[in-house]
Amino acid sequence: PGIASPATCQTDEVSTTPPFHLTALDLRGRRVLVVGAGHVATRRLERLLACDAVIDVVAPVATETVERLADEGRLRWFPREVEAEDIPGAWFVLAATDSASANALVVEAAEANHTFCVRSDLAAGGSARTPTHLPMDDFLVGVIGNRDPRGARALRDRIAAALGQADPA
Repeated sequence: PGIASPATCQTDEVSTTPPFHLTALDLRGRRVLVVGAGHVATRRLERLLACDAVIDVVAPVATETVERLADEGRLRWFPREVEAEDIPGAWFVLAATDSASANALVVEAAEANHTFCVRSDLAAGGSARTPTHLPMDDFLVGVIGNRDPRGARALRDRIAAALGQADPA
């Protein structure tokens, strides 16, 4: 009974239940920083754009999709390496580069700015995780796996099949 202490949300033990708080973020009109512009970042941009977030992408090179979205004015692309100074003012950060050291820098800077950050190369290294999701009418079902993204996707697919939904992938 009562409110859980922070200690109950953090543990060194391996648990079958992730110690996460599943939350929906209202990113409309809020700045989101995406660091990296490869295939992983590009895949995540679709959902961020659907949320009407104000998206800044920082990456020396980008996929054609990111370049096109920047040309269309749907996001801003800064073709350079990330710097800690890119983080302040962001409500949410996605570290999705192919460099572990760059992703670590992004997470560290986000943490210093009290900004939640998803780290795509090492989920446990970030302060947030992106659930796999299943859109259904006016609902969005999210599944987070405990260090098992494939298992989370498999569960999402089982939920979709049980509810008679088409392939969510």
